[in-house]
Amino acid sequence: KEMIRLNQVQSLLEHSSIHNMVLQLAGGDDTAFDFPEISFKSEDEVLDEAESSGKIVIANSIYTNRVMRAFFFRNYNYAKDMTKKYAALVGNESLRFQTIFYVFYEGLLAFRLARTEADREHWRLIGQKSINTYQTW
Repeated sequence: KEMIRLNQVQSLLEHSSIHNMVLQLAGGDDTAFDFPEISFKSEDEVLDEAESSGKIVIANSIYTNRVMRAFFFRNYNYAKDMTKKYAALVGNESLRFQTIFYVFYEGLLAFRLARTEADREHWRLIGQKSINTYQTW
C-alpha cells in the first residue's frame, strides 16, 4: 500500500507543471500541493529537488511542460531560457516520452525565433535538428 502511495506522489511531481498551469488559468493558488508526503510548496522547489537529487524524469517533465506552456502563451524568451536549462540538464539521456514533446516544441520555438531573433541561423539550425531527429525516429 505504501509503494502505491509513493508512486502516486512521484506521478504528481512529474505533472506538477500541468497542475500549476491549470491552477493559474483558473485564477487559483499555484502552490497547492496538498499531500502530506510532499513538503514542497511550489513547482520551483520540486524542480530544485529533482535537479539536486538526480531525478531527471521529474525535471525533464517540468522543463518540457514549461517550454510547451511558454510557447502556447507566446512567451518565447522564457521558452528559450527553459530550452537552455533543459539541454544542460538532460544532455544525451536516452529517449523518453517527454523528450518527444520537448523536441517538437523546441523545433516550433526555434523556427519562430529564426524569424525574429538576430541570430536567425542559430535558431534555424536548431529547428532543422528537430526535424532531423523526428525523421531519424
